[in-house]
Amino acid sequence: MKQRKRITITFIILFTALAILPYIMEDEDRNLDDAARKLLPGSFIHLSKGYAHYEWKGPPRGRVVVFVHGFTMPYFIFNQVAADLNARGFRTLQFDLYGRGFSDRPQVDYNPDLFDTQIKDLLDALHVKGPVFLTGTSMGGLVSATFAVRHPDRVSRLVLIAPAGLPIEIPFSGKLARLPGVGEYLMATIGARLIQKGTLTSFYGVPAEDFINRYKEAARYRGYKRAILSSLRNMPLESAQAIFESLGRGKIPVLLIWGKQDRVVSFSLSEQAVKLMPRADLRPLDGAGHVPHYEFPERVSPLLTKFFLPQRPGRP
Repeated sequence: MKQRKRITITFIILFTALAILPYIMEDEDRNLDDAARKLLPGSFIHLSKGYAHYEWKGPPRGRVVVFVHGFTMPYFIFNQVAADLNARGFRTLQFDLYGRGFSDRPQVDYNPDLFDTQIKDLLDALHVKGPVFLTGTSMGGLVSATFAVRHPDRVSRLVLIAPAGLPIEIPFSGKLARLPGVGEYLMATIGARLIQKGTLTSFYGVPAEDFINRYKEAARYRGYKRAILSSLRNMPLESAQAIFESLGRGKIPVLLIWGKQDRVVSFSLSEQAVKLMPRADLRPLDGAGHVPHYEFPERVSPLLTKFFLPQRPGRP
């Protein structure tokens, strides 16, 4: 009888601990509202699904380069590359995908349709008429590829930096998070830790303290973990080969940039990417991980400049 009572008490304690743990571990303590936006850097514009955080840089009459960041990192991941292109006369547009950075976290499925609509809405709202140079990294590469396939008249040239969408290996924690109920509990308890750990594997070296601080700042706004979980469940992160095959049949020039030491989207997948897009120009980067544009902009910026300004016949 005493043994059964001890088991019952232990079960009650354990159940209570599990029930209150999400409240103890909650780390999203800010609302992304009008008051918050007034204090944040950059610009905001209201689109069909909410406010988007963006920033124009460079000469107003320069050719437009649009940057699309990846799964967890805000748009500042492209800051230095954008500055390099600005110095060469390009006008750059950086923005945060819904659920990331300082863009809104709408209560919707985070799928290809959502992000495709966001880019279209943003270009329309900012009155960007002609085709742009589009650059996407990781999940942003998949988003950019999808946009290029659906709106080929709006993309002049496409850069994909280690794009998601090929058969990558989803970590065990990610597979667990895709399970109904389990994912919500994991996000509410240890989600912030898991996401940050996954983010840091993107680097070849040790990320600067400034990066970590800026990343954590954006992650404090409510809805970030929900958006990450929904993206994990609704984005074809390892099953979008058809998109790249469509690109391969199209006419948009594609530049592939890939770190050979990428621990997120393995460089070995570049072989499959080239098979799907035979005319793509693959540029491997030795000694680089998943975010070479952030860690080694001096190596990436010249590749973009050369690709966006192709040599004309008869020009020295």
